[in-house]
Amino acid sequence: MRNFQAGLDRCKQLLRTWSKDMNGKQRQLIRQRSEMIQELQRINQGDFNDTIKGYQREVNQLLAEEEIKWRQRAKQLWLKEGDKNTSYFHKCASQRKKNNSIHQIANERGEQVSNKSEVKDIF
Repeated sequence: MRNFQAGLDRCKQLLRTWSKDMNGKQRQLIRQRSEMIQELQRINQGDFNDTIKGYQREVNQLLAEEEIKWRQRAKQLWLKEGDKNTSYFHKCASQRKKNNSIHQIANERGEQVSNKSEVKDIF
């Protein structure tokens, strides 16, 4: 049992190191590509348009991945810290349920349907 626990601790340590390394590399790559875009835009006379667009797509993709990571981390913290069975948590959960429900939808004829049973039938 101790060997198993030691293995888990080692795995946890390696994953943390890997995560920090990957996050650092991602930020560094975003910074490098952004600097490259600025430099190419400064000296560009129409020759580097495709290169600039490619770098911009890469930066946008990296930024989107980073945003997803932070959104997931925030949700993870909310689930860990927020679920204290408090009235505040219940109000937030109820509000989220209300926001995620469909109250009105268009049917196949384009008519707006708001009756719960009709909305259910569309799905």
